[in-house]
Amino acid sequence: MRLIYPKIVAAGTPAAAAAMNQYIQAQLLEYSDAEGKPPATADELASMFVADYNDVPEAVGLWEMVREVEVSFASEHLATLAIRESGYIGGAHPFSGQRYAVFDVNTGQQLTLKDLLVAGYEEGLNKAGEQAFRRERGLGANTSLEEAGFWFANGMFKVNTNVGVSGNGLVFNFNPYEVAPYALGPTEFTVGYDAINALIPDGSLLAALAR
Repeated sequence: MRLIYPKIVAAGTPAAAAAMNQYIQAQLLEYSDAEGKPPATADELASMFVADYNDVPEAVGLWEMVREVEVSFASEHLATLAIRESGYIGGAHPFSGQRYAVFDVNTGQQLTLKDLLVAGYEEGLNKAGEQAFRRERGLGANTSLEEAGFWFANGMFKVNTNVGVSGNGLVFNFNPYEVAPYALGPTEFTVGYDAINALIPDGSLLAALAR
């Protein structure tokens, strides 16, 4: 087992840095025993992981887990953390995934799309997101997503909440099994700010990046 992570030492305020570091630690130690009790330290996490392996007498091969947190983007007002996890705990395939978390670096508050975009942004963002998704996957505008192997409710594309802020736009990630079979792997795509400028209000922390 490996844990790789940064320590935030500079943010808008010491409280903001502390909030981000607390979030990082919570992501690294996300695990629980049979009673649902989470580990308090990395050593406890490792002990739980080994105990779970020993409780599976038919386990084939060695188990492993790597968790990494990286500051993938930082600006005067916003920061994006990328949280990655990979490993093997039995079964047909190893596991892997990545999720993003966006923070106001001046307050330490974790932000969502509702904090960054105008009310009612969903339709416009989904339209721009589908175009970016299709470009990333090499799909034509009229290609059926279902026939291409992707599943969305009612066959309608919809972005998820796994989103990070970058210098070029909003970065979305669909992890394996989320909208497609394991064989198709993950899909990460960027919705450029120029495609969603109308959805970014002047008072948004995104405004300085998008204009």
